[in-house]
Amino acid sequence: MLLPQASMLELLAMVWINQAILRGKGRKWASAAVSTGENG
Repeated sequence: MLLPQASMLELLAMVWINQAILRGKGRKWASAAVSTGENG
């Protein structure tokens, strides 16, 4: 049961890394996107 959850966590981590580092949004981009309604 834990393996599918680990797979989902890995996918979310890859999205976070992509947005934070490769797109230059910084370490707190997710909380900023939620609070401001940013879509990209």
